[in-house]
Amino acid sequence: MALLGALALTGCDNNAFARRLLKHKPTTAQASGTYTLAVVNVDKVEEGLNAKIIAQQPVPSIVLLDDGSAEVSNFPMLPDSGNFNYAFVGFKSFKATSRILPVGSVSDGNSKTSEVFGLAIDPTESNLKTIALSFVGESSPDGLVLTLYDGARDQFLEFTKQTPEAAPGTGRQ
Repeated sequence: MALLGALALTGCDNNAFARRLLKHKPTTAQASGTYTLAVVNVDKVEEGLNAKIIAQQPVPSIVLLDDGSAEVSNFPMLPDSGNFNYAFVGFKSFKATSRILPVGSVSDGNSKTSEVFGLAIDPTESNLKTIALSFVGESSPDGLVLTLYDGARDQFLEFTKQTPEAAPGTGRQ
């Protein structure tokens, strides 16, 4: 099964996300939550694509549940037809399962490497490929990033984890 995205990201310390990648395996509970698209930089795939994706309403999101299931809404589909040849084929919503797994490693610039973790999203529709994203965060996941090409070209979609709304009557807004 081909993984789309995160596997090409790692191993490259000059990648913009290398220092932000999560270097320990989070629990399913830590990873659970709603992630919404926050940063788009994919104009090397197609001129004007950033604006097209940013304009998408509702905003693309990924909801990860404690039981390993996922709901993906309005996801920008950017399949690789080989040799990092990406194409935008539209937005897709689907149900999936998710797996937390190592997605590679990053170097500290010297001789030490650290394993980094991410998420494989396996759509229940058989015609869709697995999508792999890397977790970002210092101690627990606070985002997900889908990196295109080899990571050094700074082409990515970044999803930010939303904080749960304060419970009614707590006085927080």
